[in-house]
Amino acid sequence: MRSADLLALLALAVPIDAAATPRADPGQAGNMIRNGSFETGDFAPDPGQVMSLVAGARQIDGWTVTGDVLSWIGPGGPWNLSASDGTHFLDLTDYSYGPPFGGLAQRVATRPGTTYEISFDLGSSSDYGAFAGVTVSAAGKTETRHSDNPGTEDHWERRSVRFTATDDTTTITFTGAEGANYIGLDNVLMVPVKPPLSSKPKR
Repeated sequence: MRSADLLALLALAVPIDAAATPRADPGQAGNMIRNGSFETGDFAPDPGQVMSLVAGARQIDGWTVTGDVLSWIGPGGPWNLSASDGTHFLDLTDYSYGPPFGGLAQRVATRPGTTYEISFDLGSSSDYGAFAGVTVSAAGKTETRHSDNPGTEDHWERRSVRFTATDDTTTITFTGAEGANYIGLDNVLMVPVKPPLSSKPKR
């Protein structure tokens, strides 16, 4: 096969939606989620290092905002809150009190029949209502995870959900589910779950 023909075939193999291809996030080896710590994108904050994003916004690389307005917060934010990984994180309440909450989604390449685990850091604060909750949806499955804040001002807790893919692409959606003035989200990671090793039959 001529080299020109080979290059043409390779060009056709490139997926149309770059967000649907697994890409490792810096510092998140093996992560299938692109920009899982919300570090990159067209960040244009207000003087308080907060950027409010409405449904449909795509300024955060790899993500589309869904639901209500959310805040993308950079270093030096005004509320004594900080990222759990890197320098940027999200507040799914934005500047408003209570629901409705914001969310965001990303389409990821998956293998039908394979089980994946999504883990993330859920932020809460005793200064802004203490408890927080996030609903995760993927492949027709929806689960909500809640914080268990012991009363600290800037608290991150690791939470996770699992789902089994039914198609070669899956849309992962995070939506605020519980909170008052703050629902933090950061450090999103998605990896396939390895099946347990089968033991050899005894002879």
